[in-house]
Amino acid sequence: MTRAQYDSIAAWYDAYVRSESVPDGSTSRENHGYFDQVYWRSKNAKGLRGKVGAYHRTLSTYINTTIRAGFTIEHVLEPRVTGRVVDRIPGYAVVPGFLMVQCRKR
Repeated sequence: MTRAQYDSIAAWYDAYVRSESVPDGSTSRENHGYFDQVYWRSKNAKGLRGKVGAYHRTLSTYINTTIRAGFTIEHVLEPRVTGRVVDRIPGYAVVPGFLMVQCRKR
């Protein structure tokens, strides 16, 4: 899988269910409307999504776009985040940090 394929498939998860550290050191998890496919910015102004934002898409949008682009989905993983990332963003202890999808071009 190329980095672009990984980034496009994994982005939906970060946009829909995400944990972010806020200035007081706590962690918040936000849902901005799963079915609303929109541009959004994080409340954490120091983080990447706070600086440049992101576009949320539903999982079905990513899967169907991947299939229409001529790929076959072979394997899907939702790895558990561990170590320093969970220490810094405790919300990732209870949800996967990202989604990995292995595809093959037909």
